[in-house]
Amino acid sequence: MLLENSSSEIVCIHFPEGAYAVERGSKPLFAPSYDLPPGFIKGTAGAGDAFCAGMLYGIHEEWELQRSMQFANAMAAICLTDPSTSGGMTNFKETIKFMNEMPVRKMSID
Repeated sequence: MLLENSSSEIVCIHFPEGAYAVERGSKPLFAPSYDLPPGFIKGTAGAGDAFCAGMLYGIHEEWELQRSMQFANAMAAICLTDPSTSGGMTNFKETIKFMNEMPVRKMSID
């Protein structure tokens, strides 16, 4: 409904379990968040902004939507490692490493 009632090309919703997005003319996609170990989360401030930054980066780089959501989820998860809004953030290389190595939650949304 959000996509149908706007001029946007993509609608993406981020929540603790992952991200749900749809591009105009495409099927909706779900990307589960990361399965974080106990004690990983030091604070939640800035995680939504980090997710948004990751999505915008992926869109700018013309990545597939699924990869953009996975990268954005990684950015949000990394942000959780510090109680401040940006103290936990790492560089691009470390974020990609996290994205490729950290397990995701075992779930899907149909």
